[in-house]
Amino acid sequence: MIGGYKHPFRDKMTRVYIKNTTFEDVYALYQFDDQLRELFLKYLCQIEMKVRSLLSYAFCEQHGELQSSYLNVLNYNYSRKNQQGIHRFKEKSAAAFHM
Repeated sequence: MIGGYKHPFRDKMTRVYIKNTTFEDVYALYQFDDQLRELFLKYLCQIEMKVRSLLSYAFCEQHGELQSSYLNVLNYNYSRKNQQGIHRFKEKSAAAFHM
């Protein structure tokens, strides 16, 4: 558990703990990091859902609402640079939905 959380409490040159450092100090940093990570993840997930929804809406506005429209490679910027990624996306998407 201590891992990288001990580093701010150690002297960089001697690697000795700074005077009066306690396990509670290290644990408090761990708890803070854990709570901060949870907070970021919560809002990051909300942002991801919103972006996915907006992309889906924009795609449907442009190419229609058929469930298979996203598998049509012509509905994407099918430049030479993007072709391999589009084909990978199509294969994975089709496999996921057994199409």
